[in-house]
Amino acid sequence: MLGWIQFIITAVLIAIGIIALFVSILGTYRFRFALNRIHSAAISDTFCMFFILAGLAVASGFNFATLKILLILAFMWCTSPISAHMLASLEYHTDEHLEQHCEFRRLKSKEDN
Repeated sequence: MLGWIQFIITAVLIAIGIIALFVSILGTYRFRFALNRIHSAAISDTFCMFFILAGLAVASGFNFATLKILLILAFMWCTSPISAHMLASLEYHTDEHLEQHCEFRRLKSKEDN
């Protein structure tokens, strides 16, 4: 009986993660501007990754593999926002026509000081 409950919880968590990932992929393609796409992908990546890895942790039970899955989750939660920020920073500094897409204030560069 306990095995079936574990299986159902695993299936529900992984299904939520996969369905949310599919919906977020479709939603990401609806945005036209690169910064909006980066923001959407970073948020959905973190959200979906939590549910899928939580499902895998429940499926493996409480053992050393669960600890590894939780460490992977912690690592990805730390690095995913950083990589999204780096991509957005690259877009900000290289897009010459950024003013046509959104309103913003230019950051002061080191040369301005």
